[in-house]
Amino acid sequence: MFPKFFEYVKLHDMFFLFETHVVSENFDKYSRYFAGFELKWMGALKSSKYGRPSGGMLWGVRYNLIKNNNYCRFVEHEYLNVVKCNFLGKNIVFVPVYLNCNKWENEYDILYSFFRENFDENYEYVMIGDMNGRIGNKQPLSHDLNIDLGRYTVDRKTKDSKSNCRGDRLLALCDDFQMFVLNGRCTGDLNGEITFMGGPGSSVVDLCCATVGAMDRITRCEVGAEVFSDHMPLVISMISDYSSQGVAMQLLPRIPWQQKTRKEYAGVLSELVESRTWDHSRHEETVYSLVNIVREAAESSSTSNGGPPDARKPWWNWDCAKARRKSYALLNLHRSSNDSQIVREAYVQANSEYKSICRRREREFYSEVAIRFAAVRDVKEFWQLVGFVRGSKVRRMGDISLDQWADHFQAQWKLPLLVEIDAVQMEFCHRVDLIDKPFDMDELQAVLGGAKENKAPGIDRIPVEFYKFAPDNYLQRMLDLFNSMYDTGSVPQDFGTSIVFPLHKKGDINDVKCYRGLSFINSMAKILAGLLLGRLQSFVDSRNIMSEAQTGFRKGYSTVDAIFTLTNLVHLQFSKGPRKKVFAFFVDYRGAFDRVRHDLLFEKLDNMGVSQKFLKFLSAMYGIGRATVWGREGLSRYFDVEQGVKQGCLLSPLLFALFINDLTDALVCGVAVGSQVIPALLYADDVVVVAESREDLQRNIDALHGYCTRWSLEVNLEKSKIVVFRRGGRLAGQDKWYYGSNELDIVSSFRYLGVSLTPALSFTGHLRDKASASKTAINSIYRSFFKQNSIPINAKYKVFMAAVRTILTYAAQIWGYKYYGVVEQVQIQFVKMICSLPLNTPNYMVYLEADVDPVFFFTLALHCGYIKKVLKMPESRFPKIVALEAINKNTSWAKELRNLAGRVGCAFDLDVCNLRQCDSHLDSLLAACKVTHRDEIMVRALQSSNLLYSQLDLNVHPLDMKNERPEHPLYVRRWLVKLRGSLLGLNHRPFLPLADRREDCSMCNMRELEDVHHFLGVCPVLGEFRYACFGSWVLTRERVITILNGDCMGQMAKYCSVAWRYRAELVREFNW
Repeated sequence: MFPKFFEYVKLHDMFFLFETHVVSENFDKYSRYFAGFELKWMGALKSSKYGRPSGGMLWGVRYNLIKNNNYCRFVEHEYLNVVKCNFLGKNIVFVPVYLNCNKWENEYDILYSFFRENFDENYEYVMIGDMNGRIGNKQPLSHDLNIDLGRYTVDRKTKDSKSNCRGDRLLALCDDFQMFVLNGRCTGDLNGEITFMGGPGSSVVDLCCATVGAMDRITRCEVGAEVFSDHMPLVISMISDYSSQGVAMQLLPRIPWQQKTRKEYAGVLSELVESRTWDHSRHEETVYSLVNIVREAAESSSTSNGGPPDARKPWWNWDCAKARRKSYALLNLHRSSNDSQIVREAYVQANSEYKSICRRREREFYSEVAIRFAAVRDVKEFWQLVGFVRGSKVRRMGDISLDQWADHFQAQWKLPLLVEIDAVQMEFCHRVDLIDKPFDMDELQAVLGGAKENKAPGIDRIPVEFYKFAPDNYLQRMLDLFNSMYDTGSVPQDFGTSIVFPLHKKGDINDVKCYRGLSFINSMAKILAGLLLGRLQSFVDSRNIMSEAQTGFRKGYSTVDAIFTLTNLVHLQFSKGPRKKVFAFFVDYRGAFDRVRHDLLFEKLDNMGVSQKFLKFLSAMYGIGRATVWGREGLSRYFDVEQGVKQGCLLSPLLFALFINDLTDALVCGVAVGSQVIPALLYADDVVVVAESREDLQRNIDALHGYCTRWSLEVNLEKSKIVVFRRGGRLAGQDKWYYGSNELDIVSSFRYLGVSLTPALSFTGHLRDKASASKTAINSIYRSFFKQNSIPINAKYKVFMAAVRTILTYAAQIWGYKYYGVVEQVQIQFVKMICSLPLNTPNYMVYLEADVDPVFFFTLALHCGYIKKVLKMPESRFPKIVALEAINKNTSWAKELRNLAGRVGCAFDLDVCNLRQCDSHLDSLLAACKVTHRDEIMVRALQSSNLLYSQLDLNVHPLDMKNERPEHPLYVRRWLVKLRGSLLGLNHRPFLPLADRREDCSMCNMRELEDVHHFLGVCPVLGEFRYACFGSWVLTRERVITILNGDCMGQMAKYCSVAWRYRAELVREFNW
């Protein structure tokens, strides 16, 4: 598909596409591009397994038209599918037609049979499509017809004066069923524009024909000036009683940011600021003015080529756009030049150049994107880049009305009926200079500098980039506004308004409960929230308020810290004796962020000493909260948000963390590590409560129940589970726990912060899941990236390593000290796939030929690096407390590292009193592991049953994955590897069991083993190819080894290509 194609299609309420070339198994893949339409697919067919599918059709009708059968519906007939509609009480049947020129007679007969058998005088008909028949200017209208001749002319005009027998038969069909051709006689196409233009010539073969009653509803028929294919789109407009008015408010389009014109934008905006008078005490007016001049500056500074237009293909740029514009201009010139042959040829050439530019740009794009994958840091960034490469996935939304959306989310954020809040009694008394002082420009610049770009804006539709790159005088006005608002505690309504976008999770797409809401707030409100966040975070840090158990949304803390602490707690407990256990309750809150009561939040913040000024302002922000839902038809009605921390607000994660900060104080028991007792671990709303005994866990659960009741939090018992960590054995009969009166479920595995934990802390199941997820990630961009021959192999390996870093080795800081075969197989299989190596290729050969290291080295480096980081943490940090205890008790990872050092012959000691020595020992361990691995695979190669391989130079790496400038193309290096490893599939296969081998050559009668030496250097049947490539009829074994070590690679690949093809033909013909 070309850029803008989908946007053009979606401008219309109904569309018919022919020759889609989409087979049935790809329907779902392409349906996502037509959000908002009910689709009817007809699959393309393949004549061979690897051939291009031909045919295929797609009809689309906008949901709002088809959800009520009184408007439109699809109707299937034996050979044709049609659309029946009712407009202003008139029944109209749309008959999309494609008559393939190679099967025209047969398909015309089918079309005629459809009308003969189904024509109903109570219906009107519109027949439209590619009919591959030329009718010239035939079929004049009669003056007796009861139609509006203001829209139609009696005689047809056309720029294609030729007619043929196929066109005559089409006109006969029209005459038989009272239909008239609209091309060349209807408003919009009074000149009869050309509908097809390609190498063979130009013509009018795409037609729209209608009965008189349908013509009365048609207001316009035109040939669109678009170059999506050789056929121009045929568009008709009709009068109907369908209207979406009153259903939805329409969302303004997002203002596009153009990085190329940022200087021009800043200059225009600066002038606009100076041209106005500012009164920052009038907050609503000032906000309006600040937003309005951003719009003016954006419009004034934008250029037609400031940035690439919105396109479905990520590689589309302005070189493509210029070429397309040239093609478009020549098309219009051809239309106005009375079918000039010179102009037509120029158009065809320009269209060909346009497509060539697109193909070249596509190749360049995929080379560039590999560099971006190499810099990926986490799984979220990886999938965002995957989405960028594949094209944004269109979110599907069920048949849910805007009122249903609004009712659902309003109920979610509405206070329970029995809750009464006396806001008058909420008096705050603290003053804190750290929080209360005016915001300064350094703070504002820090917030803008950290603002993430390319994020969805709020109701004003202004992305944050317009503020991030605004001039200083504009930022000063915005800062003055913020300070005035902060001083007075007054917040404009727009700062409390958010757009909620429903995101489908899983389950029934038509059930509102199967969606979660993403909230978008105005960028200016988000900037102000960033300033407030900085103040509150400084206050919390200065008073050391945050509990050490909370690792969520804190600088220097991570999910790994929580997982590391929990797993080490379990291992340390195991080290105390075979019967020792850790009892854990993994808590899931129901709508945690959405159910925080504002009065209780302010009460807790006040108790912490947060200032009166800050709380008054925060209370004003939450007091004006309202939202609207962004549905399929537009925006819903506004509704009040009565509880919950603000969705999409930078301040919300910290506010929630502070709201549950005292949870650990409410618990009565925990797991002892030295002199420290740890009752729970928190990562935002992910909570795990731990205890050393059955009774202690129940006491903690009772305390948690009381805490949640006091602070109006609700535990989701369906998702909250118990795990009893133990070395083995069954649970006791009395191992039961209750939350209130509800018995809790005990599970054998729980996914905690992305890691599947089992009672014995085996990571095999977790890594199996991650290996599967990594393969899914690779497959998701296989066609769009890995299958592209123009992309170098080192770039593909970089993308693979991005998937390894972000998906496969997630939390390797915890488990990375061990070697796992399931992890290594992901890399082995990838190299085999990308290099087209047989599945039975030995692993040691993959490591040697591709010059790649085991993933274990990467995971071990992550683990050692994290241990270094932990040992440098403050003494109060939980990860350091448990790490020191693990070293002293020689358990878990500490024991495994010492054992590993012994196996690789490395001096190793974890001396917590000498961190510098500890760092160097960890580095030495990693280096020793690499040396040992290299020695082991060399020994395996030398002891291989493939005697030829042991004689080769094993420092030759034909498939070197890290070589950015290989001397030879990939196909040449593949041939070399297959020869070196005896992987061609010759009769002599040293890796197969003896009973399965067929040794002798299939072609010659020398009765010799058909091994690599025989194929490459000896077989007389292949002698002529050998002589043509190497200048010799026979090659000695020494010469063969020289070639296999990389000499004459070009000649080798040429020989293998022709010789292998010839061998295959002989074997197939004579069944050898």
